[in-house]
Amino acid sequence: MQMMLIEHSGNVRCLGTRWQVKAIWTMMILFGIVSIARVHGQETLTLQGPHPRLRFDDNAGTTQAWSILGDNVSLDVINETAGTTPFRVDPLAFQNSLVVGAYGQIGFGTYIPSVELHVSTNHFSPTLRLETTGVVPHAWDLQGTASGFSIVDVTNANTRPFSILAGAPTDSFLVDTTGMIGLGTSTPAARLHARVPAVAGVESIVKFDITDDAIGKLEINNASATNGVFHPRFRGTTNAQAVGLTFEGAITDDIGANPVVSFAASKIVGGSVTNRPLLVVRNNQTVRVRVAANGDMFAT
Repeated sequence: MQMMLIEHSGNVRCLGTRWQVKAIWTMMILFGIVSIARVHGQETLTLQGPHPRLRFDDNAGTTQAWSILGDNVSLDVINETAGTTPFRVDPLAFQNSLVVGAYGQIGFGTYIPSVELHVSTNHFSPTLRLETTGVVPHAWDLQGTASGFSIVDVTNANTRPFSILAGAPTDSFLVDTTGMIGLGTSTPAARLHARVPAVAGVESIVKFDITDDAIGKLEINNASATNGVFHPRFRGTTNAQAVGLTFEGAITDDIGANPVVSFAASKIVGGSVTNRPLLVVRNNQTVRVRVAANGDMFAT
């Protein structure tokens, strides 16, 4: 296709292999239903009409048609073949509502996106909504404000099951590659590992606060049917085991170095224990209290 040049005088000249419209003063050229109107200021091409539309028809191979429609309702990119509108801009959209940076970063509300997806606003709380509109509709929000970050269950009265307050220290909550959870540590050594520095006025590392004392309880259950061992270890500076609790039944002798206590129906049950104490309390490795399997008690 040759290039057509429209001069100030109104003359039309063919110059090359593409179209060029270069008129500055008022003129109207009709090509079918498309009108090219006066250029305003810096515009290269102005389409004027009740519903200005620019259409692209691809007739090579599979026919596909697109159009760009701009009116007082919105600016739309329309898939004419499928009858869908994949992209729409409202006339009241804020400045920099959508920006694509030089390296592909996408900005919502910012003209200088600094990461792959950058959301910025001074009108509302920056929020990303995840919503399903299927048979069981549900919506979640990821929300960040000056006070903290929250996951909001929008469908269930905007409850916040998970929150991080601004200023939370590094490794406040961490899940490692094996599923171990660290609270205050980046290298958890147990399924749940809490490590905290000394804090003035705070005496507890872990606290369980039950609000309904009528039914409240703390239960630790080992689901293993063959070796249901409950064996907590309380250690001081010497790494010495102070308390141990194991399962009921026959227990072989291990020279009595470690204590054994077995609970069943709120009772202490000895089972078959040979030469091994039920309970031992030590102070710096010195035995202070010992309860034998037969019930005898020794104290110093």
